[in-house]
Amino acid sequence: MLGLVAQQALEELWQELEVKPKLGIRRGLVQGIGDTVVYRTRLEPREDMPGLTVVYVYAPQPHPPAVAIIPSLPTTRATSRRADGGLRGLGVPCPVPTVGG
Repeated sequence: MLGLVAQQALEELWQELEVKPKLGIRRGLVQGIGDTVVYRTRLEPREDMPGLTVVYVYAPQPHPPAVAIIPSLPTTRATSRRADGGLRGLGVPCPVPTVGG
């Protein structure tokens, strides 16, 4: 479970993503679900919170568009350098990076 500071940081990010949903690095499309895209971003460390790698899904259809944050991980060198961006095992249906994406 994330601490209070991390929960607040994720809530702030979620509110920002509602306005600007393509904030992170595009990691791939979710197969079979229209234009649904998986993104990855990072929350910088704060007092009482390590840096977090945040994976989220943006679904522009059906209207209204929606953003869903997938459980976040503390950022480590391993997750920041992995080809899958640290997504494997997080329940993302198809976190396969697309060429040029």
